[in-house]
Amino acid sequence: MKKFDLYPKYADRKFAFFIKGQERATDFFKFDLNDKFLKYPILSLDYDTEFEDEMLNVFKDDYYYTASGIMLFSKNVSNILSVMDQNSTFYSCHLKNNPVDIFALYKNVELQSEYVIRDPTESTSYFFSELFINLIEENHWNINYYELK
Repeated sequence: MKKFDLYPKYADRKFAFFIKGQERATDFFKFDLNDKFLKYPILSLDYDTEFEDEMLNVFKDDYYYTASGIMLFSKNVSNILSVMDQNSTFYSCHLKNNPVDIFALYKNVELQSEYVIRDPTESTSYFFSELFINLIEENHWNINYYELK
């Protein structure tokens, strides 16, 4: 099976969101621990102020980098993938305490998916199948990708 990795199409390669209150979110999303996150299931995002001018480009994308390894996607991706892949869950995000159309992907390492593969040996490693790449093309999502060898 071919595996792919993703990167944003328009955002500066140095740009990444970081997550406030990261510990409870990291424990849940990366290590399948600490379901305290589910009591307040919203991720609070922020970014370095040096990238303020970059935000117009960032919001053109449908995939976003994070410093924590949590996968972030646009509402476009979330709406379609949540229907196509019943083993992936999306949680809404806030940016600087305001609602935003960015969603964090949660994929339980034990559940199989035809679209998103989470590496059981590397909790922050995600791969994407050719079916996911087909969705990028069919839906004209602003996501770049490359095949992993």
